[in-house]
Order: sequence, then C-alpha cells, then structure tokens
Amino acid sequence: GKPRAAADRPSRRGGHDGLSMVLPTRSAFNRADFPWQPAPGARFFVIKSYSEEDVHRSIMYGMWSSTAKGNERLSAAFEDCKAQNPSAPLYLFFSVNASGRFCGCAEMTSAVDYARRADYWQQDKWHGLFEVTWHIVKDVPNSSLRHIILESNDHRPVTNSRDTQEVASAPGRAVLSALHYFPCQTSILDDFEFVDEARGVISPKAHIQPSAHIQPRADAPPQPP
Repeated sequence: GKPRAAADRPSRRGGHDGLSMVLPTRSAFNRADFPWQPAPGARFFVIKSYSEEDVHRSIMYGMWSSTAKGNERLSAAFEDCKAQNPSAPLYLFFSVNASGRFCGCAEMTSAVDYARRADYWQQDKWHGLFEVTWHIVKDVPNSSLRHIILESNDHRPVTNSRDTQEVASAPGRAVLSALHYFPCQTSILDDFEFVDEARGVISPKAHIQPSAHIQPRADAPPQPP
C-alpha cells in the first residue's frame, strides 16, 4: 500500500471563507470503536454520486452538496433529527453510480448553507454546502448489501436506491453494521495520490467560494455530484 500520515485523526489545512481542507489518513476511518449502534432517532440516507472524484473531494474537504431538492430533503431531515434528539446522527451511505458497490459512510453535521458553493466539484452547478464527517471509507460490494430490503422503496434492495433515498431505522442500522464489519481490502482512498497529482485537488484554487443566496427548487432533477 501507499504510505500514509501517522495521525489518528484527519489534519486540517486552513482554507478560504473560514473553511478548511481535511487531509485524510487511513487511520482516521474504519475505526474499531465506531458507534455502529447509533442513538435512538438516528436517520439514514443513500447518496448516489455520478463522480468518484467528487466523493474524493467530500472526504478531502468534509463537505457535500446534492441537488436543490436533495439538499432541501437532507437539511429538513437533519434539523428534525437534531430537534428530536441532539445526540442522534444522520448518516449518509455513499455509492458512485454504476460502480456496483458502496464506498463508505459519512455523518451529516450541519444543515445546508445555501449561500455557499464550492468550486472543486466536477460540475459547476451545485449550490449550497453542508458539512460531513467521514467514518467509514471502504469498498463494499452490492452483493453484501442486496439482502437489505426497503419497504419504503417498493420492497427493493437498498442497492437499488435513488439519490437521497431515506432508509428506515431497521434497514439503516443493518446497512451501517454491514459497512462497519465488512473487511476493508480496497477503498476510494487508494486513488487519492493519483487524483492529487493529476487533478490538483490539493491546490490554492480548490477552495470554498461564496455565492448569492439560492433557495432550493422543488422541481430540480435528481442529479447529485
């Protein structure tokens, strides 16, 4: 494997607009002490990304953005979750479209700020940002999750979910447990050094930029990063 920094937690490099870039290390993720049995009231959502590079950037910067409709759904769920139980997490299960696998789990740690946008996504059309903390970063094949069925999605497997599809408590906890206990053999982090050099992820140009206040549109198509 490639050499990694020895720190147990991601370090942070100062960024623009008071936001920082997270410099991830392998030891920061997939920790044995991860609370895979979350507090009552935890919420779970599937995130489908068109771009592996955008997931890289989410891990690197501790940020994510969905469509206008997706951001609205996630922000409302986050605020409701914290109102019901401030210690209850909202977890996001990430999968890149057509990859045949899930690539990890992040915790949503802020509501959406519609006045901000990032200039490091592959497509320059995602408005609004919210903060995430990545806990699990590993490749988990769909075959290890296909037995988890979502009644709310016509009894389809969780692997057939759409972007920002909510997962009910019982199947959500089952997905979280499956991701936690699956042996980590490969992960999206394996490509980080290549992406850094080829695409300049760690560069002065990759920073957060302010934008005009943009409210979510209910009719926006489901096209996440």
